[in-house]
Amino acid sequence: MNEWDKLPGTRKPKTTIPEAEKLVVYYQQYAEILKKYEDQVNFIWGKLEDLRKEREDFMTRRIPEIHDSLDKQQIDRKYADEWIDILVHDTNRSLQISEDLLKAFYVANAKELRKEINEKLSIGGDSRAG
Repeated sequence: MNEWDKLPGTRKPKTTIPEAEKLVVYYQQYAEILKKYEDQVNFIWGKLEDLRKEREDFMTRRIPEIHDSLDKQQIDRKYADEWIDILVHDTNRSLQISEDLLKAFYVANAKELRKEINEKLSIGGDSRAG
């Protein structure tokens, strides 16, 4: 122990950082595991992007088209608005269900990914993995 270590609050923190070679192997294994799940991540990302685009298209293009069509057919505005409100609600509910299913798929895959990482890599100084 040196003089610096004797001062309160100046002790060196204990670390669990592995040696450089082990760290390189760790990150290589981590990258391999992530690559294994790349297709699933891209699938989920793409589907969520499709849902966002569908929702945007529905609100910015389809609803105004439907409004115009109902106006041209001289449907009473009160009934047209009620019908459109129901349509918007039902469509939003349908899109939300799709999004919830994708989230559930994502969560299941994320748990599987975390489990594989924890099993194959030494996490937080745990030396069980080899």
